Formats: sequence, structure tokens, C-alpha cells
Amino acid sequence: DMRHALALDPALPSAHGGMMLYFGMSAQWSQLSAEMERAVHDNPTNITVLSLAASQSVYLGKPDDAVAFAELALRLDPNMPRAQLSDHVLAFALARKFERAVEVGEQIPESQRFVWDRFYLAESYAFLGRDAEARRAKEALVAADGEQVMEIWANEGDYYARTNEQDVTREGFHKLGMRVCATPEELKKYTNPKRLSECVKS
Repeated sequence: DMRHALALDPALPSAHGGMMLYFGMSAQWSQLSAEMERAVHDNPTNITVLSLAASQSVYLGKPDDAVAFAELALRLDPNMPRAQLSDHVLAFALARKFERAVEVGEQIPESQRFVWDRFYLAESYAFLGRDAEARRAKEALVAADGEQVMEIWANEGDYYARTNEQDVTREGFHKLGMRVCATPEELKKYTNPKRLSECVKS
């Protein structure tokens, strides 16, 4: 239990990281903000904490903070593990720093990329007008992870505190020619499916 771990060691980086992810994936924004502040205060040079703070800051609607955390982490450890690089690809892309998203994303070997890495790399190419690379990256995404649907992501914990950052993902789906709206059949597995505004017929 992460709370128990923090009670034993209030500065424990892994527990702080787990709490940040929990609050972000459950859209508890005030708790995420407070937890992030504590985590960075207690671990100002810990790469795991800074990387998670970068990715969670964009979901929290603070892209400038996300970029600052990401750049600091990359300066402190230019050879950080792939899992941490994923946080920075996401942070840079959602903060509309597409050149940096590509620079970092291309450092992750193709065989080690998560679905998020592949999507935000493809999206960043598309935003930069690098259409051939965007097309190849999209093909790699679909080949590795199947068709992606933004509304499915919205039901799997991809939450945003404000629309600005969600719009980056939405624009990316459109630029890549990928579906934003799920079918009724795809939404059946969710008890109370979350719907995106453009997917609800008036």
C-alpha cells in the first residue's frame, strides 16, 4: 500500500510516483497537485519523480511545468531508462513542443515503445508537417497496438483537467486519420461510458 509506504518513509520516490499516477488516472486533480508538490520537494533530483511530474503536469493543465520538469530530468540523466523517456515524449507532445517530443521519442528503440510513445511520436510528426514519417509511425502504431480510438482512451483512464491538452490529442487523432468516436458496441463493456462532446448526437 503506497500510503503505508509513505507513512514509513515520507520521501519514498516510488510511493510518491505511484500516488501521482493514481490521482492522475482517477482525475483527482487537487490531490495530484498536492502530491506532486510534496514529491518534488522531497525528491528534487529523482529522475522517476521528475519524469512522472512532467507527464502528470500536462494532464493537470500545467504544460510549462511539464516542460520544465522534463528538461530538468533529461539534463540530470541523459541516459535515463526508456520508461522515463516515455513520460517526456507525452509531456512534450501535450505541451505542443513537438520537436522535442520527436527528439526524445526517436531515442526509444521501436521494439521498446509503448502505445503512447508510438501515438505521440506519430502525432508530433504530423503537427510538424513531416507527413511521410507520420504515416510510417501511424502504420507502426497500428501494426503493434491495433486501431486506436480516442473515446476508448477516455474510458481507460486518459483524463485531462482542462480541454487545452485534450485538444492536442484530439487534433492528433484527426491529423493521423484515426477515429475519435467509439461505436456503441465498443462502449458496451463500460458501465457508464464517458463520451466526448463531438461523439454525442444532439
